[in-house]
Amino acid sequence: MPSGTLDFIVQPVIDHVFELCVHTYGCRVIQRILEHCLEKQTRPIIDQILAEIHTLTKNEFGNYVIQHILEHGKFQGDKNKIVKSIKGKVIELSNHKFASNVVEKCLQYGSEKDRKEIIDEFMEATDEEEGTPVMNGPLY
Repeated sequence: MPSGTLDFIVQPVIDHVFELCVHTYGCRVIQRILEHCLEKQTRPIIDQILAEIHTLTKNEFGNYVIQHILEHGKFQGDKNKIVKSIKGKVIELSNHKFASNVVEKCLQYGSEKDRKEIIDEFMEATDEEEGTPVMNGPLY
């Protein structure tokens, strides 16, 4: 179906973006809308998602929506907002079961400057007494 004819699906989604993002199947619906619909249809959805970046990044299903915007998003400004939201929390989020996937996508799809800043944050996160990384696992 042409994206312009999908308003009958998009309009009800706009009223329930957060609930769909954190739902097993709803997150997939959101991802498909972001892929196949026009910017005028997706902008209200993306704005609501970006307003909940922190919660969705740590959510079992919401993190997939955030990753999807990083990987397939049409607007660099949206990606920049996500990358900016993880800065200062890289170690904490890297140790989180779901948020670590978002950090990985930020490294993959962020700008060269963003990647450098994220890596620098990893490198600066050392225990001053022992000089060892603060992370619980290996630094990839």
